[in-house]
Amino acid sequence: MLVLKDINKENVARISSRQVVGIDLLRFFASVFVVFFHLQFWRNGAGPTESLSQWSVATWAGWVGVEIFFVISGFVIAYSIDGIKPSKFFINRFSRLYPSIILCSLMTSFVLLSNSSVYDVGNRLFKTLILWPYGPSVDVVYWTLSIEVIFYALAFATLVAANGKYFNLILRLVGLASASFWFARLGFDMLGIESFSAVLERLEFSRAFQATLLYHGVYFALGAALLKRETFYTSIFVVAGCVELFFRSHQFDQYSPLTPIVVWLLSVVLIIVSLKYNSWIHARFSGWTRIIRQLGLITYPLYLIHNEVGLFIQRALAGFGVSETPAFAASFVLVLAIATIIGLFYEPVAQSFLKKVLTGFAEGIPARKRGLQN
Repeated sequence: MLVLKDINKENVARISSRQVVGIDLLRFFASVFVVFFHLQFWRNGAGPTESLSQWSVATWAGWVGVEIFFVISGFVIAYSIDGIKPSKFFINRFSRLYPSIILCSLMTSFVLLSNSSVYDVGNRLFKTLILWPYGPSVDVVYWTLSIEVIFYALAFATLVAANGKYFNLILRLVGLASASFWFARLGFDMLGIESFSAVLERLEFSRAFQATLLYHGVYFALGAALLKRETFYTSIFVVAGCVELFFRSHQFDQYSPLTPIVVWLLSVVLIIVSLKYNSWIHARFSGWTRIIRQLGLITYPLYLIHNEVGLFIQRALAGFGVSETPAFAASFVLVLAIATIIGLFYEPVAQSFLKKVLTGFAEGIPARKRGLQN
């Protein structure tokens, strides 16, 4: 969920100080894209079965939801970093991420025990809880959280160093460096310089390289540029994002790369339109804003829980003789129900509790320091 408050800041004054409806809606649909991709098409690398392949043309590009998430994340952090203390920023981000990481990873671990050893599951659970970027985690979806945390660390470092004063500048430079990588990747490929092209291609799949944000940095930077209404940088980052999507699509060369590119571009347009007409949307569709806000709340647990748990449900239903298409539909409905319970009932309580504990600890540090000095 994204709620904007006191946004009378330069270049963003026209955004309503309320929930940005379009972003909550986009976040939900992006998570659904990813769910359909994993449960119907990817299936942990096995690919769609014959009976499910009829839907592949519509679901194969669902991975683009991750790139949409990164744009939204860049937008949210660029807004929330202004005027916030480093300790509060850390507490807010930690409290937002970890309650669902703990619950969802435990649920997934329980599912994995059906066909993995306790040691293997325990090892994967430990690496998941510390967000180890090189895996293996309890579910492949957790790799994106490592990238998110690296982005948060960048924001936190700018807060500690200069109260976030240079965050937008640094993020812009990261975005330009990322864009340069993708433009170079395209240039070498078009010119047929295979040696350089091969090196850059290997970098694409390196977790160490991705940790530098040179791979995904263009998306985070685009989110900030959209918030600040920086047309020039927005244009550069949009083009670079399309290039990344083009090369990412090479993994599925039987399909057209235009599909994820068009879906992603439409999401960018939706963000722009949502910001411009947010007040009108609230006035015209006031009865729907609460529902859309709740949809936004369940997207994070839905993303974390859907893959291994959803596939486990499909296998269990298949064991009872349920055909694949109904099993897929049932798995989607069930993981959506689980995510709804987590997002609307567990997360608010757990996040509030964790935030209070961390805030109390942070506020007690100065007192403890004074006690030591005395």
